[in-house]
Amino acid sequence: MTPAHIFSEIIIIFSAAVLISYLFQKLRQPSIVGFLITGVLLGPSCLSLIANQQLIEILAEVGIILLLFTIGLEFSLSHFGRWKKQILLGGTLQILVTVAAAMALIGPIGLSPAQGLILGFLLALSSTAIGMKLLFDNRELDSPHGRITAGILLFQDICVIPILLIIQIIGNNPTQFSVFQILWVFFKGLGVSLLLFFALRLSINPLLNRLARLKNKETFILSIALIALGTAGAADRLGLSPALGAFLAGLVLAESRYAHQVAADILPLRYLLGSLFFISIGMLLDLRYLAGHFLSVGLLTALTISVKAGITSIVLYLLTRSLRMSVLIGLMLAQIGEFSFVLAQISKDTYFLPETGFQMFLAVSVLTMIATPFIMQAAPKISFWITRWGSAGPLVETENQITKKMKNHVIIIGFGLNGQNMARVLNEIGISFVVVDLNPKLIQLALERKYVTLFGDASHGNILNEAGLMNARILVVAISDPVSTRRTVARARQLNPDIHLLVRTHYADEIAELYRLGATQVIPEDFETSVEIFSRVLQELHIPRNLIQAQTDIIRKDGYAMFRGLSLSSEAVADFSELLKKTTVETMILPEKSLAVGKTLGELDLSRQGAASVMVIIQDGRPRTNPDADTRLKAGDMLILYGNHAAIDRAQLILTKSEPTA
Repeated sequence: MTPAHIFSEIIIIFSAAVLISYLFQKLRQPSIVGFLITGVLLGPSCLSLIANQQLIEILAEVGIILLLFTIGLEFSLSHFGRWKKQILLGGTLQILVTVAAAMALIGPIGLSPAQGLILGFLLALSSTAIGMKLLFDNRELDSPHGRITAGILLFQDICVIPILLIIQIIGNNPTQFSVFQILWVFFKGLGVSLLLFFALRLSINPLLNRLARLKNKETFILSIALIALGTAGAADRLGLSPALGAFLAGLVLAESRYAHQVAADILPLRYLLGSLFFISIGMLLDLRYLAGHFLSVGLLTALTISVKAGITSIVLYLLTRSLRMSVLIGLMLAQIGEFSFVLAQISKDTYFLPETGFQMFLAVSVLTMIATPFIMQAAPKISFWITRWGSAGPLVETENQITKKMKNHVIIIGFGLNGQNMARVLNEIGISFVVVDLNPKLIQLALERKYVTLFGDASHGNILNEAGLMNARILVVAISDPVSTRRTVARARQLNPDIHLLVRTHYADEIAELYRLGATQVIPEDFETSVEIFSRVLQELHIPRNLIQAQTDIIRKDGYAMFRGLSLSSEAVADFSELLKKTTVETMILPEKSLAVGKTLGELDLSRQGAASVMVIIQDGRPRTNPDADTRLKAGDMLILYGNHAAIDRAQLILTKSEPTA
């Protein structure tokens, strides 16, 4: 095929992708579904506009590598620490139970034990690319269920290698294979993954430090691309998934100070090539086969989603004791993964998967992927519906009696860093409070500190009532789950219209919605950091403290409108302008290196320069009111200035000016 034909096909792909993704955005549907449908329409079973599908698959492979590399950049190993038991044990049990369920069905459908084992492996894996992207797009990657979901997806990717080796072992001897062989292969694959991770940890950061010193943007970007693709290639040579290698490289870089710059440089290329991955998946779907087996494919798709979601939910509920979170994770992992296609192709080549079975598997897999964005959209409602009657009550029976006796107390939802700091302060000043969380380890930590503690989902009214919502004065919501935060705020305001609702959020666009649901005050973390930064800058510029405080109050009062790209209300602008006109007093100490030291007030002539007047000088411990022009200033004098804000600022600049250093 000539280069002209290749470019023509790429233009066709991106033109169709832009048109369909624009349409899906207007319909408020996930873009991934649009890309999958684009692949179906352009593929050989529909319009057949793409002849060189191999090229698309190569570009898609690069796209998935960059996708998982940048997702790794957004992650941190510390995120896994709190949930490592649920990730490792839950991931292992989810695979084993799914395989066991598949092998239990081999009798009625006439499969051999080896075929049942392979079918279980194909069904057990979920789509890392789709799951991670949807978690990232929905801002759920930092939530508890998001972290566990991402951790299990990563664990499954690690398991692809031993599963691949197991299939090869079975292929060499389909009638005799031992459990010990399988376990040895599994732990071998896990060990190779860990070795690669620690090798990256020792080598990548020193390399980036050297590259950063060059101060050459092109070299830096090329080196990052080389790290992502080179690590993927090294992983492939070691028998690991290339995408898993890229993800491990991203995890290592996430701990460095270059993570944000790397993400900014790679992000456009990731979007460009990442979309090709989902388009290439859509091309695999044979519409003719789907039309001829519509009923059986539909039933198997529904059965696959239900069984996978059910198995994962039950396994994780046994580990987390949170029904809602377990159902959420189960629904997010209900699709069949992209690595299952690789395993299915190998199984087909080794005659363990007949051609008809392969086509059926492809159809079911692609349909589960197309359904996943819609399932994840509905997952919060489904999980709340399942747990509507409340599955979790107080962890300790005696706490129930304590909370009923509490009055004017504070309820802290979420015992993470913010919740722990809040509890520590309240405990020290003697204000009663209740801690509510879903993480058993954090609950245990709160109990060890002798805090009144409840284990449960605060988005349910019965848990809020157990915490004494009707008698509480303040409710603080400090959790990382946006959906649960919104539901908790709405439910709390409905139950107690007078409660003071203080809500923390990571995202600016949540502010208006949280206020609409009933929040009294919303604290966006990024904006509060910005407020602190500009406050300190203004302090360094000697702007009066009361003016800085007035400005921050106005910004917060207007819902951080300035930071959200909006204009301050006319009332806020008028308030600020009025403050500027008013006179005030400000105290300062004359620095030792100031050029004003040794000069008289007459020589400085502050009024001629538009600066504030000196009302009082405290010199050698004695105050001098309305000092005359002959008063000579000394280092360490305390000056009380009088004037409007601009005049005080001008005076401070004059009085603190010093000789420039050599």
